[in-house]
Amino acid sequence: MSTDYYVDTEKNIYDLLNDMEQDLSGYEKQSVSKEELKKWEKAFYQSRGIKREAWGKTCMKYAMVASLLVCVVVLWAVRGEVSAQFNSMKYTLQELIGNSSYTPTTVVNKTISKHGYNITFVDVAIDWDSVYLTYTVTAPVDVKGMDMELNRVRIPVDKDVDIDVQVNGETVSGGMGGSSEVIGYTDTEVTELRYEEISVENIDLSKDQTIDFLFCKSSLTPFVPRKKIGAVSIVASSEELMAETKQCELNQTLEFEDGSKIALERYTSSPIVQKIYGKIIPSEMGNCNYDVTMTGTDNLGRTMEIYMKRQRENDLVFEIIYFDEEYNHNSVNSTADMTNVTSFMVTAFAKEYPEESGSMDDVKKKPVGEPFTINLQFDEK
Repeated sequence: MSTDYYVDTEKNIYDLLNDMEQDLSGYEKQSVSKEELKKWEKAFYQSRGIKREAWGKTCMKYAMVASLLVCVVVLWAVRGEVSAQFNSMKYTLQELIGNSSYTPTTVVNKTISKHGYNITFVDVAIDWDSVYLTYTVTAPVDVKGMDMELNRVRIPVDKDVDIDVQVNGETVSGGMGGSSEVIGYTDTEVTELRYEEISVENIDLSKDQTIDFLFCKSSLTPFVPRKKIGAVSIVASSEELMAETKQCELNQTLEFEDGSKIALERYTSSPIVQKIYGKIIPSEMGNCNYDVTMTGTDNLGRTMEIYMKRQRENDLVFEIIYFDEEYNHNSVNSTADMTNVTSFMVTAFAKEYPEESGSMDDVKKKPVGEPFTINLQFDEK
């Protein structure tokens, strides 16, 4: 099953290649002399108004494009086995020819439609280790056929959509999670507002970002190919994609029974998510084999929790979640307003991971030290 990406541009080079004849066995091999190549090159650049002194760099650029196109044609015939290489080359090709894809501003409210589905982009953002996508999806669903006593109105699994993501030509293999909320339905379709967080390892924020999203109708079995709904490619600077993200340094340390520590180093906040980045400091007795949460309130008196979301070797990412009066996690369209938040008053708790596999439900959590305050002091821009 192919997972190749298609870029939604005016001249879709990949659809063109898809329509090409791939069997070249019936064609005779032709040889071209160096003299003929030079004549072609000269005529080509003169027709484009390129001065002679600029030929060197421009010639190399187009030679690289031509080489990539040849590789793309070859790989297209065996795309099931080399999709990763193809995706990487596609990104390189986009950079070379200056592909004009959508920016975060122009992608908002853009809709792609096929097979009865409508997907509309609401927002796209990034931070140091994630891509965030907010969108609405309308799917063809027989609402009348649902047993309303047993099921709430929703998009069922067999009518759901999959998202494949690339960042700078690399297929994202990290985890994806999020939430959804039904915002409307009729007898024949359901619309959900969805928020997805796509984990990406080591986003280079010093460069512009190319992010590709491919939407397909879900397949319940790997033997049935997914149906492509549509794709969008976004090209933007890291500053644009992080325009509403702010951060501040932290200087807090948690110490555990085995002598290991967790240093809380940085807090980040955006309209989408709030995180704390930390690092494990091992000891001679242990390597901080704990699941850690911090519970308490912010300076506005709202109940919140800081839980350990992700660990890569000794690097940790905590996420902050808020609760309503019934202690339910906020829904996707009611993200807590962080405008006036200046501190968190929390108590840390730790559960030691079992030495052998087993349920964490049976492990008693223990407080880590005394309650403490995390102060947030942002630099003025």
